[in-house]
Amino acid sequence: MEGALEVMLAVIATSSVVIAVFFPIAFLKGTIGQFFREFGLSVCFAMAVSLFEALVMGPMLSAYLGKRSEKQKSSTNPIRRVLDSFQKLLGTLTDQYEAVIVWCLTFPAAKVLSDARTGQFGFWRRLFARVGLIHSERLIQEVQWELKNGYSFSPLLSFLVGIILLILGALKVWQATAFIALIALGFMAWDFFKEPIAKVLWSRQRSRIFYLGLVLSFSALGKIFLTLGAILFLVQWVAYVIVHRHYLFAHLFYDHRWRVLLGAGFIFIFSVIGLGPHIKSTFLPSSDVGEFVVQLKAAPGTSLE
Repeated sequence: MEGALEVMLAVIATSSVVIAVFFPIAFLKGTIGQFFREFGLSVCFAMAVSLFEALVMGPMLSAYLGKRSEKQKSSTNPIRRVLDSFQKLLGTLTDQYEAVIVWCLTFPAAKVLSDARTGQFGFWRRLFARVGLIHSERLIQEVQWELKNGYSFSPLLSFLVGIILLILGALKVWQATAFIALIALGFMAWDFFKEPIAKVLWSRQRSRIFYLGLVLSFSALGKIFLTLGAILFLVQWVAYVIVHRHYLFAHLFYDHRWRVLLGAGFIFIFSVIGLGPHIKSTFLPSSDVGEFVVQLKAAPGTSLE
């Protein structure tokens, strides 16, 4: 019962969301309602029964069938054997899942420091270290600073916001770009009270967002502003990569979190590229020309007004 109480809110929330989506379908009118009314009611009834079973029947049966005493440990009951086997399998899967999650969320900073001190990088790491002008002392300083001050997602968020600003600029939604620029300006004004003005104007992620949003706010006036925004975005991140190359090297080649995110991103991109032509030819009509025939029957003498 304690296990059921721990997940009770999540189970109720999930079931409520499904019911909230499918219950209004039961009230559709017309031909569509005749087709989907039973479907909506069936889903809602099934979710209600499932919720009752998960909160009442499941814990009760588990407490009755899963309870073990000293005399029952060597029991030959087939139901108990099945439950014991399932419990062992569940424990194994839980351990493996925990190991995978821990690996995905790990940044082996100790290995980075060890490789930087000894200079024993792998082939690809050594190649990119030479091409990127990576210095061991600077790499050690970057990793130690991050261990002391904590990990920050601000560069990634700034990059994503920049991409969104470029998309909004291409769509000529200047109101949204101006609004984002004003928000960034508000954060900059707050930083003026805590840090030097030069650092706030040039060294912060929010300042980059402000300048990019300010330029793209005029994208509706012509393509020249969109081009300037794209050039500004490129210059900003090329400069960022050059300045913070040691930070990027440490995370790209050691951080498991970045590997998972990059892998998911590549899978998404290749999935879209691979499925795009197929979806286009399957679900979208090849022509927007159609023919409709409408027959109207009216009594003689009926006016068409």
